[in-house]
Amino acid sequence: ICLAFEPAPESYEIAVRNLRDAGVRTVDHGARMPETGQAIGNLAPGSLEVHVFQMALSADAGAAESFLFFPESSANSALARHRPDVKWPAGAVPRSVEVQVPCCSLSDALASILGGGEDVTSVAGCSWPLFLKVDVEGAEVEVLRGLTSEDWRRVEGLAVEIQGEEHLDAVRGLCASAGFGTEGGGSGGLRVVLQPHAFAGPEAPELWMLYGRR
Repeated sequence: ICLAFEPAPESYEIAVRNLRDAGVRTVDHGARMPETGQAIGNLAPGSLEVHVFQMALSADAGAAESFLFFPESSANSALARHRPDVKWPAGAVPRSVEVQVPCCSLSDALASILGGGEDVTSVAGCSWPLFLKVDVEGAEVEVLRGLTSEDWRRVEGLAVEIQGEEHLDAVRGLCASAGFGTEGGGSGGLRVVLQPHAFAGPEAPELWMLYGRR
């Protein structure tokens, strides 16, 4: 089972359409969270089911927030308060559209699909562990803080794009608290890779990829 989140309406519609065109079993939740543990159908062994949410991930579920969407550079869109526009030099910022999007925490979304409690292995044959892939243009710390300590224990691996040294330190701390160990710690632990700088804006943050596994 895969959970995917895309706040921008235009990108969301394209994502759902592409999944279905590829023959992937897709559950379109839109901007609503299903009742806890009630969203999964009967899955055959080895099959894939993708649950798609038109929502932004945050540390807490809350009211709608402003989201800055770049139609010609959609991968760089983000919640407006994370200032995604500073990546480009003055005068070179692409056209943007500001929309209001609902927010939820990752643990709330997991509970809505798989249910809560220590043992969810009986839900449609789906079992933990989790693999997290996070690329949220500056909101990575908030996304990870939206995991309860119980859900962190179920995470076996992660790949996170990180913007800025302050965020890098915060994500390292969250991973260490969750038991991922240190960098260079053998087969497990963390690995951090500095990425080539793709933007020339005066306030553009440095980029890293952080990989972790137990």
